[in-house]
Amino acid sequence: LDHRQIAKVLGNFSEDGRDYLMMQYIKGQDLRQLVKQQGLQPELKVIDWALEIVDILSYLHAQSPPVIHRDLTPDNLVLDQNGAVVLID
Repeated sequence: LDHRQIAKVLGNFSEDGRDYLMMQYIKGQDLRQLVKQQGLQPELKVIDWALEIVDILSYLHAQSPPVIHRDLTPDNLVLDQNGAVVLID
């Protein structure tokens, strides 16, 4: 995958029958933490984030075969240093 708003997979390994991914570290705050610390966010900001998330999902679903994240939560959406939403995990 090569999208500026998706954390890069750097490697993978298996241990004790479980599979693991090593992923790029994204410095920033996840959306759950942000709302917990700062409260509800302005509607227009949330709409902008939603549009960024839709772009990320469109990219994933356009892959062959499509990539389904299956854990799209505020915990897995980080605002990077520039304020862009980045999908992790």
